[in-house]
Amino acid sequence: MGRRPRNLVPGGIYHVYNRVSRRQHVFRNDEEADRLEELFATTKKRDDFQILAWCLMSNHYHLAVRMGEVALSRSMRTIHHRFAQSFNGRHRVFGPFWQGRYRARFVDDNEYLRQLIAYIHLNPVTAGIVKDASKYRWCGHREVLGRAVGRRLVDVEETLLAFHPRRKTALAGYRSSMSHAREEDWRSEGPGQLPWWRVGRPQRADEGQEIVVDEDRPRIQMDGLSNFEVRPKMELDRFIELGAAGCGVMPEDLRSQKRRTSIVEAREILAWLGVMAYGFKVKEIAAGFEKYGETASRLVSRAAQRRVVDQDYANRVRRVDAAITKEEGKGSK
Repeated sequence: MGRRPRNLVPGGIYHVYNRVSRRQHVFRNDEEADRLEELFATTKKRDDFQILAWCLMSNHYHLAVRMGEVALSRSMRTIHHRFAQSFNGRHRVFGPFWQGRYRARFVDDNEYLRQLIAYIHLNPVTAGIVKDASKYRWCGHREVLGRAVGRRLVDVEETLLAFHPRRKTALAGYRSSMSHAREEDWRSEGPGQLPWWRVGRPQRADEGQEIVVDEDRPRIQMDGLSNFEVRPKMELDRFIELGAAGCGVMPEDLRSQKRRTSIVEAREILAWLGVMAYGFKVKEIAAGFEKYGETASRLVSRAAQRRVVDQDYANRVRRVDAAITKEEGKGSK
């Protein structure tokens, strides 16, 4: 049955970019900009990825994203589809809203990452909209400095860790990077020409503390090492076999009409993992579980919601995922 299309590598950092197709300056309208920012926030929460920098300009956006356990393509597809559908419906227009599929570039060098963060937050300065990025509403610069109000997108600890493991030094490094980037020629280049695409305040009590992030999150460090094993390619039957074992049930339990709590939860976990992490389609999971497509879709949705509000449940999903990867790794040796 269905084969997973390709390896997914959680924990990697990507420069993500896209542009409005109609040459319209849609996001000069604050209401439209707010709608897209809200979509970034809700999808980020649902799919558990991190944003290190962001900027929304009048007709395009930039993100620096550390991918979580959900494939980046799924997260971006949700954002693009929902915004385009909503915009077209409100304005009664037809045709593609975005200029094709989003573009993304993996960033595997810490110096490039620092440049990327500065590049994104300096976009409105480069465009001549403001002289100081802190005066621009639609970017993450003020969030990094701790001056933001309202909705926040940036995972500040992740961002600062690119500059130094201690907060005070990291903030100084961030400010220095922003200042130096203003003098760089690449600051005004489009994404394809950027380096990573071609290859005195009073001390606060916490400024001397080490920056701590969740080490259980999928992470690819700047030395190329990952704390998360690459998910192996496998047939759907094999995924179900290993997943059932990881959940403590039998494969036939997943296909049965049994409603025992442990079995229902196993269906939810494996449906979510199969679709969001291992690249199977909902209809493939439905066939593997011998359920209707609508049932499989509901299983994925319930698991996605529970992961956000129930940390114990989210941890169990991770344990099952790790068990599948470990057992399949044994079998391939």
